[in-house]
Amino acid sequence: EEARARAGIAKSYYYPQVDGQVGVQIRGASGDNNAERDESVTENVAYGFNLSWEIDVFGKLRRQRESALAIALAAEQNRRAVLVTLIGDAASTYFLLRELDLQLEIARRTLALNDETVTYFRNRLDGGVSNRLELDRIVANRAQTAAQIPDLERQRAYAENWLSFLLGRSPGPITRQALSLGETLPPPIPAGLPAALLERRPDVAGAEQLL
Repeated sequence: EEARARAGIAKSYYYPQVDGQVGVQIRGASGDNNAERDESVTENVAYGFNLSWEIDVFGKLRRQRESALAIALAAEQNRRAVLVTLIGDAASTYFLLRELDLQLEIARRTLALNDETVTYFRNRLDGGVSNRLELDRIVANRAQTAAQIPDLERQRAYAENWLSFLLGRSPGPITRQALSLGETLPPPIPAGLPAALLERRPDVAGAEQLL
């Protein structure tokens, strides 16, 4: 808005500048009675205006207007760049959140399988068909899997809070559907896209305005 206003001010220099002035002066002298005071009061009123118009002989005003207009267009592209960055950050954070959901689901299922494996090898040890080394190795593997779950939950909570911030909400959980292990991945970006797509980037368009 400031850049647009400056562009409008630069355009106004093409037209005549008119300044108006109005002044009122009242003088009064002190007297012994009200009649003398009324007769000694004088009023002076002055008004006028100034008209000026600068002829753009050497193109100074045109260059100033073009510069102000380019700055306004560049500011508009910068605004678009902020929006594109915001949308991109929100999308990437959402995909990260879904990835953490999947990792957490896999870790919990793996932990459940490890619990079953620990129970199985403990029964084998009690039955005398296994040894303590095998059981200790399975228990250590189960502990390693269990240690990953709190860290994944912390990362997921951070991603939820960050996505809420990007969406202009108070930090908190994000409502979403459960993610299945057979979820279809989005298609990859095809190769061979024209380089002219770079011209649509707001930062490139904004830099071109200032060249």
